[in-house]
Amino acid sequence: MDINKAQKKQEFLEQEVDFIDLIYYLLSKWKLLIIISICSSVLIYSILMFVPESYKSKAVLTPQQSNPAIANLGALGGIASLSGINLGGENKKVEVALAFLTSKNFLYNFLQPNDYRKFIWAAKGWDSNTVVYNNDIYNTHTDSWVEGFEPTQLQVYDKFIEDHLVINQDKTGTFITLEIKHYSPIVARDLLVSLLSEMNKFLSEKEVSEATKSIEYYKQRLKEQNVETLNRVLYSLIEEEEKRRMLALTSDSPIFQVIDPPSLAEFPYFPKKKTFTVVGVFVLLICTCFILSFGFVFRTLKQSRVYKIKSVNK
Repeated sequence: MDINKAQKKQEFLEQEVDFIDLIYYLLSKWKLLIIISICSSVLIYSILMFVPESYKSKAVLTPQQSNPAIANLGALGGIASLSGINLGGENKKVEVALAFLTSKNFLYNFLQPNDYRKFIWAAKGWDSNTVVYNNDIYNTHTDSWVEGFEPTQLQVYDKFIEDHLVINQDKTGTFITLEIKHYSPIVARDLLVSLLSEMNKFLSEKEVSEATKSIEYYKQRLKEQNVETLNRVLYSLIEEEEKRRMLALTSDSPIFQVIDPPSLAEFPYFPKKKTFTVVGVFVLLICTCFILSFGFVFRTLKQSRVYKIKSVNK
């Protein structure tokens, strides 16, 4: 029993010595590791120099506060509901507005101008404050599409949704972030400004139209019935719809309040050259150490086997 313990202890010590030898072996290759680090960092950074940089412009929005008078109608609101008058919809305005923002009906009209389509479909880079286009599909000299390569509305829409537009909403629904990504920081900002402007224009017209229809409907209901309690509800609703219509006519953002307007990005968000270079060098060093360790272990086992064979032959 003591002999077995001694053998196990001896094997453990030999393994520990082997591990220490491996560490010393890797340290002895420090020149090789430094050369690999320098060469790989230069190579990775040089490759990233040919990757087009992308910028993004961001805007932070928050929903406008709903009408407090409608929310405080209480029991009168219940009477109105029983009478067929719908008081809801305030909480759904944001969802409808966001759904509209990504709808084909809106984006087809928004992206129809030629400048927007070529920015989305034909741009391939940004150089000296100028958008670089793919000459195979867009002729910059004639400012027109190459025959047979003009994209359809659906193609431009899909590319814009997949590669350029990002919409994020926090869990509480308090803040909504809109982002436009593009090779040009100027195009990214201008596209986002135009997108918000067109969205607010449409939503304003929609709010005015809905408020006008609601007012006409409430006035018609006043003529049709003479219940005092319900009349109070209708007069209150008419007042709120008038406020809603005036807000839509006078406000630039009837549904959303802009907390942080679009701005011009100073630095690209992709690629992160320094981060990618450091990570790439680290991965290459790990791979190099693994290869060196494998070679060291293989040679050690081979030498040990040869030594045992010679010992047996003796």
